[in-house]
Amino acid sequence: MRRLLDDLLDVVRVTQKRFELQKERVTLQSTIVRSLHTVEAFMASQRHNLSVSTPAEPIWIYSDSVRIAQIFTNILYNAAKYTEPGGEIAVTAQREGDEAVVTIQDSGIGIEPGRLASIFEPFVHGKSLRPPVGTGLGVGLSITKQLVEMHSGTIEAHSEGIDRGSTFIVRLPLDRDQSTFQSALEPQGPSNATYKILIVDDNQVAAESLQKLLSLKGHRVAIANTGAGALTAVSTLKPDIVLLDLGLPDIDGYDVARELRKQKDTPYIIALTGFGQDSDKTKTLINGFHYHLTKPVTLEDLENALNTLPTPIDPNE
Repeated sequence: MRRLLDDLLDVVRVTQKRFELQKERVTLQSTIVRSLHTVEAFMASQRHNLSVSTPAEPIWIYSDSVRIAQIFTNILYNAAKYTEPGGEIAVTAQREGDEAVVTIQDSGIGIEPGRLASIFEPFVHGKSLRPPVGTGLGVGLSITKQLVEMHSGTIEAHSEGIDRGSTFIVRLPLDRDQSTFQSALEPQGPSNATYKILIVDDNQVAAESLQKLLSLKGHRVAIANTGAGALTAVSTLKPDIVLLDLGLPDIDGYDVARELRKQKDTPYIIALTGFGQDSDKTKTLINGFHYHLTKPVTLEDLENALNTLPTPIDPNE
């Protein structure tokens, strides 16, 4: 009922132009993460296999992050709803020229060729021999298209027909100052670019080795060996970065990450784990991590992870 009311209110707001976009510089990856959080429970209830592929380097866009996340949420929700339980759903993000491109593909019931032209019109439902899970007004894709166009972007739908799945492609303009942000990500040396880092690992020897390695690069590093200890350390030390192991003795890393994401000033959370399959990386992304490192970690791996932060931090602050 809440989703139906939200859809109706959005139809009114969009058609009557009763809201303005609150634009800011954000990464495309962060908006995808927000949308994945929204649909996570529904995806899990349908036992869908979700894969997510995004570049390690940030893709900067100038947009209303809430509305961009809404765009991806609507498409993902439809993909989950119109795909048989246990189906395949894939999200891919990349940069093409001066555009950010997100492709969402599913193995669902597909779209009849004659309906592709009207799929973005309001109150349109696709026909199927099997009713989809859940209900809706048929306005989600219409709202989605209008939100994309308000961001000077485009959206298109493709399908080879019934039971052949669907593909939605969203194109958004990159932020004009992309090159400026990219140069800000370049390492500048420990004398003028350092971070407060918290290492969370129950392997004390491994944690201390990593601490020494990072300290040599000029970073200020602390260690916690449990999930509860990590939460306490974050509230006390206010680290910029948390290197978080997943297999902790009390609270697993996923629960710690979810708690950290609830805080006002969320640190940059990097998964530190022995699991490096695509499904593992997808799971950490869905659970609020910003980056995924697979053990054993090299200095180059750490530097690549740190280079994904927005700006270096003044060591005197």
